[in-house]
Amino acid sequence: MKPIIEILPTQKIVYMRNVGPYGSVENFQMMQTFQQWIEGNHLGDRLKESGILGIPLDNPQQTPPEACRYDLALFISEREVANGLVQERLFTGGKYVVFEVPHTTEAVERFWLTIDQQIQEKQLRLRNSPIIERFKAVIGTEQICEFLVPIEG
Repeated sequence: MKPIIEILPTQKIVYMRNVGPYGSVENFQMMQTFQQWIEGNHLGDRLKESGILGIPLDNPQQTPPEACRYDLALFISEREVANGLVQERLFTGGKYVVFEVPHTTEAVERFWLTIDQQIQEKQLRLRNSPIIERFKAVIGTEQICEFLVPIEG
């Protein structure tokens, strides 16, 4: 895993939320629904620019699986508004180390098994924010997932 540093802006997002176990079928179905909403609202360019963010809001080691919140989000401009199936809020940006991983069960599991070691080896100082998944490919194409690890600085 060869990481890069990226700074995400503080910016308005639209999002859909699922409450339940991370990695569930419902989260996959929500991704399909969110992508359809993006297409239906002519935000495909935004998807290409910044990708869809997957934001786990709870620590699964401290929160029961049925109570874990997971948002799928897309950056939008100040003049754009949420409608229909989505809500909007402000995403607090910051500095991230980005790890690119094939979007397979095995590769994602390997990432989670080795992330602590990666953090130690690279002497990263973590910020108290969730690790974000970013998806830039459309479902049905070769899948790459980026993990954005929040760091100080």
